[in-house]
Amino acid sequence: MADIVQHRQDKLLIRKIGYSVGLEDTLKKLFDLSNLLNENQEVSNHHFENLVTNKNGWNRSHSSVKHLLNIFSSLNFLNVSNGRYIIGDILEASTLLRKNIPDNEDYLESIKPIFLYSILLSDGELFLNLLKINFDKNKVKNQLSLFREKKITLFNKYYQMINDQNYLHNTIDFKEISILQGKKEINVKNKKLGPLGNQKKPEISQNISNFDINLSDDWYTKILPSRKRWAISLGLYKDNEVTDEGLRLLKNINNLMPKELRKNNNSYSILPTDFEILRQTSNHNFPKEFEIKFFDLIDAINKTYIKDDRPTLINLPLTGNKLIKQMSDLEKQYRNLDKKFTSIKQDLPLMILGLYFLGESVLKNSLLDNLEIFKNELLENKNELLLRKSKQHLWSIKLKLKLK
Repeated sequence: MADIVQHRQDKLLIRKIGYSVGLEDTLKKLFDLSNLLNENQEVSNHHFENLVTNKNGWNRSHSSVKHLLNIFSSLNFLNVSNGRYIIGDILEASTLLRKNIPDNEDYLESIKPIFLYSILLSDGELFLNLLKINFDKNKVKNQLSLFREKKITLFNKYYQMINDQNYLHNTIDFKEISILQGKKEINVKNKKLGPLGNQKKPEISQNISNFDINLSDDWYTKILPSRKRWAISLGLYKDNEVTDEGLRLLKNINNLMPKELRKNNNSYSILPTDFEILRQTSNHNFPKEFEIKFFDLIDAINKTYIKDDRPTLINLPLTGNKLIKQMSDLEKQYRNLDKKFTSIKQDLPLMILGLYFLGESVLKNSLLDNLEIFKNELLENKNELLLRKSKQHLWSIKLKLKLK
């Protein structure tokens, strides 16, 4: 079977991964990767291949290396660029937690919400809609068709050129596309065709008002069980039922959706986050109404695991040397995560810090104050901490004075 990932330029239109080798035990793989990075201060080709193929590691064939890199790239764990392994946001935040949580069981609990964040951005619309129907095979087609209809209908209100509507109809779908085709499409540099910046002229849909989907038997065999295993590993599904945490997740994500999509709570979409729009390499022009704040998504995940009656992790306003010391330690740890990039990692991204706090809050069973408030408090703090704009992470933190 072909290895399949969602094209990077289209992942803001539909969040799905599709077929891929290596989805089993993904949380444990993130655990192992963070241990590898923590111990070696880098992930090299030798390190990674040894982890994949060694009988004391994952005990997989050598051919699995490229397939695992494929899925880890989709999940933002790890990328390879010009032969060099680049650590993704998810693995960076997870490894920061590893440095400060020595107990294995505690550490595994702390990275669950970070892994959930990764799933929501990479595969969230497929994952949530399957969770909604209790992973019932008989309900899959109707649920995904409903999701497709509601999301495409919303987008069509803003994108009224026929090329754009055809592009949306062909892209917001669950058809099976080979990775080779995906790579070819990513590299096309044709003139853009309208607001969505289509990189190629879309194939013409027979009927853009038809939202039915077609799924192969293989799809049900590969896709459905892997998402169910994810949900079980994250505490969202147990004994063939959605848990309280799973129900809270669905409710919290529903609250982040535009009102046009929230009706009846019957399908789930995750629109682009502000930092994704900042980072995007495509020419998609999304209306401001489509934007989700990164801080709000973190808050939704935190409240998936933590009930409202729990104490908060961060007490505002920010005062005292305890916070300064913690920021100083984390900044140093972040700078030294990957020794290949120590010299250019001078600031601690607020996004990475937010994911770190998310993991810490779930481990401590504490609510996390909305990070928008945290950001504003940092902006008002005129002492040791400097918060400044970042092209890659929206905001980053710099310690003005190095602590001894």
